[in-house]
Amino acid sequence: DGFNKMVRELRKSQLELAELERESAWKEMAKQVAHEIKNPLTPMKLAVQQLVIAYKDNSPKFNIIFEKVTNTIINQVETLTNIASEFYNFARMPSLKLEEVLLQPIINDVVNLFIEETTKIEIQLPADPVKILADKDQVKRTIINLIRNSIQANSSFVKIIYSSENNFHLVKVNDNGKGIEPEIANKIFDPNFTTKSKGMGLGLSMAKNFVESIGGEILLEQTSKNGTTIQLKFPKI
Repeated sequence: DGFNKMVRELRKSQLELAELERESAWKEMAKQVAHEIKNPLTPMKLAVQQLVIAYKDNSPKFNIIFEKVTNTIINQVETLTNIASEFYNFARMPSLKLEEVLLQPIINDVVNLFIEETTKIEIQLPADPVKILADKDQVKRTIINLIRNSIQANSSFVKIIYSSENNFHLVKVNDNGKGIEPEIANKIFDPNFTTKSKGMGLGLSMAKNFVESIGGEILLEQTSKNGTTIQLKFPKI
């Protein structure tokens, strides 16, 4: 009787543990999906607001703004649709879709998302096409995260600079924000670590997982009270 009671209690404990693990997994999944959906919404809203203002003011640049804004929103809506569809059908984040993609158009599309921000974003990209083997949407999300972090650090400018080094394409995101405190600099890529009151601590950790999954690297090159530089390394193909 004592043995049978122990077996029943053990089975009950195993079921409870499995339920807790499932609940924890779903919470983590929900946080990831919420993070990815939240990413482009604010810049999309700002872009539409700029379009409305340009229309009301009969701006001579309306046609240019209209084309930029609509192309950007269409691309981001497709990304959001893919995330929602994958979550609905498979209850997981989208699997990586590795393909040869051009780096310059991806960066330009991301920068267009922030056209309404007061932070000035400069791009220094080569004239020749830069091809990488990666998931286009994941590259976009990674760069969006880095720019958004710079803006939230009260940066007045952000520079995206390309360079080449041995077997890697390097993309540096440099800002003049308030920097990262030295005592937490080695934690910024840790899952669930955040200094923001409403942050979930997923952006940089997810970026790290993605970049490393394609054989690349993301690292904190430097940070001080004068600004921060994050470096992305994409393998050459």
